Amino acid sequence: LAVVYVSKNWKIAMAPLIFMVVLFLLVPSLAGSVGVLVPVGVLIALGAAFTIFRHKIFAFFKKNKKSGEAEEDAIEFKDVDE
Repeated sequence: LAVVYVSKNWKIAMAPLIFMVVLFLLVPSLAGSVGVLVPVGVLIALGAAFTIFRHKIFAFFKKNKKSGEAEEDAIEFKDVDE
């Protein structure tokens, strides 16, 4: 199951993976409550995805900003090719 998740975007997959590994190494008694921690991993993955998305958008707008132009004026919705 995790192979598909990691192969689609490994940067997003690393955040919940590292969190869960550290958590289970520090508190091994939580091994029985994995079902409860799955939604926590989902929230961490969503937060990581949003953070990555936000940083890419800000970098795109800063790159396209002309000198003397306000930040709000630099925002143009274009297709982004990576």
